[in-house]
Amino acid sequence: MQLNDQFRNDARAYLIQNQPGLLSALATRIAGSADLFAPVRDDPSMLPGGLAVGRRASFGVNTMAGLGDRMLLEGMLLEADPDKADTVARSLLMLQFCSAGTPMVSASTLSNKAFGAFVAMLARVRQQYASLLTPPLNFRDPAPGEPPVLNRALTWYAADYGAVVDWACAAAGAAPTNVLALMLSEGTLPTPPGSKPIPPRALYLAFNPYDHPVLLVLPPALNGVWRVVCDASMPLLGQQPSPDTNYELGPKSALLLASDPIPSSPTAL
Repeated sequence: MQLNDQFRNDARAYLIQNQPGLLSALATRIAGSADLFAPVRDDPSMLPGGLAVGRRASFGVNTMAGLGDRMLLEGMLLEADPDKADTVARSLLMLQFCSAGTPMVSASTLSNKAFGAFVAMLARVRQQYASLLTPPLNFRDPAPGEPPVLNRALTWYAADYGAVVDWACAAAGAAPTNVLALMLSEGTLPTPPGSKPIPPRALYLAFNPYDHPVLLVLPPALNGVWRVVCDASMPLLGQQPSPDTNYELGPKSALLLASDPIPSSPTAL
């Protein structure tokens, strides 16, 4: 396994400093850092065992505090507005656990009661939605006749789901907004003959690096309803409001919504 230093650098520069020109880099980190772990076919100097063949995204270790037993919040207090340090730390943890790769959290962070509970919640969410958050990325094209490895769709949005992210403007630091959002949705799942199709699930993830709230215009929920899984600016878990078509995301905050199949009502006898 390999420590993904670029994941930490891009994430902190984006969420803490609101650095422009990082939307494409952040999207690459979330999707598994293909620029680091994809096969390098055009470099004849690659030695066996290097990146001549692609590695799964889980090969990369994503950490926000670097190596060693470092408390994540300590770094936030030094780099971020102290009043927003807790929110920034939770947002970074959400980014870490909702990205392809292997998250690593220090013992000092876990020993903090509030952050330990928050990480435990994120770990449960990551396990519950493993097909969306931990897909078997291996950065290679399927062989002829081989089905695609990845059974999910990933769509990127700005703050308004109707606005397409202009990656070229974003790379030049000229994007109209530095907010990044995405929707992960399951594809059609195979079912045994004669069985009912399994309704797909979806997740919506958004990040606000600004020091002020932003209004998100949500995409239509795959199953008709979005449920708030976590809002980094609302530490009291279980007290989140149900979103409508719009959602106000607080400063330096991250948002995770889920759209699950609605249970069918039992047939009356």
